[in-house]
Amino acid sequence: MKEGLYICIRRLVLGLAERRNVNLLIVGFHFARGLFGMEDKKECRKVLNLGEWWEMFGDGTPELKRFSIQILT
Repeated sequence: MKEGLYICIRRLVLGLAERRNVNLLIVGFHFARGLFGMEDKKECRKVLNLGEWWEMFGDGTPELKRFSIQILT
């Protein structure tokens, strides 16, 4: 599954610098760092579909939000 994610990143994010930034933001999301670690955001992941969650809480990481929504649509 991880390999598929990174293949998608390569296809959807063409610039190397932007791709590097997306990868770093994914690490923050995975380990619930910064805004991703806020209890209300983590709790809402259980009840919102992914597209809704990113629309509501992804403003702090626009590159990752844009990439995530592209994958989901």
